Amino acid sequence: MIKNRVVYILSIAIIIALILIYEDPITYLALYTALLLPFISLFISIITRQKFTISEALEKNEIVKGEETSYYVSIKNNSFLPCTSVNVKFFETPHIETLHREYIFPLGAKKKYDVSFNIEARHRGFFEIGIEGIILYDFIGLFSFKQKHKKRLQLTVLPRILEVNPISLKTATEGIEQNSNFKAEEDYSIVTDLRKYVPTDGYKKIHWKASAKKNELISKNFGTAKKNSVTLILDNTAAEIGEEDKILEAFVSVLNYAWGTGFDVSIAAMGMPQTSGNFEFLYKQISSIQFIKHKIDDNKNSSFATGSENFTIYLKDFIKMQIETDNLIIFTQNLTNELIAKAQFMKNNTLIYYTNKSTITEWANAKYTGEVINELT
Repeated sequence: MIKNRVVYILSIAIIIALILIYEDPITYLALYTALLLPFISLFISIITRQKFTISEALEKNEIVKGEETSYYVSIKNNSFLPCTSVNVKFFETPHIETLHREYIFPLGAKKKYDVSFNIEARHRGFFEIGIEGIILYDFIGLFSFKQKHKKRLQLTVLPRILEVNPISLKTATEGIEQNSNFKAEEDYSIVTDLRKYVPTDGYKKIHWKASAKKNELISKNFGTAKKNSVTLILDNTAAEIGEEDKILEAFVSVLNYAWGTGFDVSIAAMGMPQTSGNFEFLYKQISSIQFIKHKIDDNKNSSFATGSENFTIYLKDFIKMQIETDNLIIFTQNLTNELIAKAQFMKNNTLIYYTNKSTITEWANAKYTGEVINELT
């Protein structure tokens, strides 16, 4: 644009010089035309910018880390008046790989320009995708206008689910049938006896053959089957995004394994109540969890706790809640003696996954009877 302005000023200067050398109506016509041209161009640009439409979309709004999705944007000049060029800048989103950052292209009257490119996510999280700014130029390149565009597309990147080695989860067949933590549920394949129907019985409990013989509704009593349970606790203390990805991917991978074994699964984390449900529900819940930043103060007398101390406090409170679960799996970023000391009070079969072994010293002396899993990979 600066180049165009310099050329325009030089053109005016040359025309004025011609008038001084050769004064004639034709030279004055050239001068008036040159002086009037910017106003015409400005007027056309003001009208044209009001006729621009922008549409954009993502092929998939939700992907898994490492996958790609396509981004599409269409810019159209709906006016019959021309616009010389358009400059479109796209967001430089952290942790999102894209080969394109800026486009400059001509756009004539009633013309459309389509842009598409692939986006790859390097980390899990929620990201804004779209146009950062649009600049329109008039047809002689003297003026520019910033076009407003507030729309943002949201891309959700979920953690990967990886295969894990078999985990030693305790079940009812392993000699702990008397454990009160087991959740009992009716087994519809076992009928113990028959009784009269009551309004609270569901249709599954009605014995239709017996009801037809006695000419009244008869219900079945079912035997009970013990439901094995496992609770996964996440240390969601803020860390480097790569470290957060690491622990979250381990969490959802073990969650997937536990759910696949038929266990009743629940999850818990700081700032999140204990939640149970099917795998897809729990996967979405834990994928959207926030990692918490704790203020750290080097002063030992300070009331602020470090990240590991905060999680240890949370675990202590969790123990007080007397959660009824047979298996407890803890995912932590720092394995400490204090954390293991807290875990030993659990009456559950407790497993610990951790990402940093440098902080553990003489943990065997904590009389911990569970299992410490090797470092996450």
